[in-house]
Amino acid sequence: MGLGASELAAALMLMFLGFVVIQAMVVQSSAGRSAERPASENSVQLSEPQAEMKPTPRQYLRIALLNQGLAQLPLVMLLGVRCAARRDGWRTVGVVPRRAWREAAGGVVGLGVALPMALGLSVVVTHFGQVVLRSPAPEIGHDLLEILFQPAELWVRIGLLASAVVVAPVLEELIFRGLVQTALGEILGWERRWLVVLIASGVFAAVHIGQPWQVLPSLFVLAVVMGWLYERSGSLLGPVLIHVGFNAINVALAGV
Repeated sequence: MGLGASELAAALMLMFLGFVVIQAMVVQSSAGRSAERPASENSVQLSEPQAEMKPTPRQYLRIALLNQGLAQLPLVMLLGVRCAARRDGWRTVGVVPRRAWREAAGGVVGLGVALPMALGLSVVVTHFGQVVLRSPAPEIGHDLLEILFQPAELWVRIGLLASAVVVAPVLEELIFRGLVQTALGEILGWERRWLVVLIASGVFAAVHIGQPWQVLPSLFVLAVVMGWLYERSGSLLGPVLIHVGFNAINVALAGV
């Protein structure tokens, strides 16, 4: 396939650079919003350090789109260049379905397996944190779920939903299954498929650091199911459907 150590190193470097750029943008945006607040409000904020300036839905959408455009799209382009160099490259990494209905059915079954495992683990880990670590339960698992239900224009809500439920799953599966997992398989050997899946899943969970730590084990389990299905089917269709369904259900549950 032509994916190996150099492609994996380039992917990890691009992920890191994208994370740094986005964090810098978030800090700058927060500083700008703080400077725009009246002096009386700033003084109250200083007396309550636990309060954080949250981005507005429009600002969050801009950050999300920039993250996808600047941090994720270059990795997809790297995968595309490698696939274009080989006649059946896109089919090899699973972008082109071989048996679409069967692969889609696998995704539906995989979602039925992954969802209760991930949600159940989240409950267990949260309870463990409360009882053993004295860590309060997070009010919400992802910043987007909080931002999404703030007052905003219709086009902003649609953009946030599309970004979270469609764009992010497609880009992330191309990156973490199509690029990272495939490159790890070439490096470590396909006879070590489970090790490949576990490492790729760990990378997937690691890039979500910044969200409440209680959700990271669930994301790891979700990634393991998607990685296993990718190894079994050789197709990205099933993992994408699992990812889309998982994100959509989380958005629906947050709105209940």
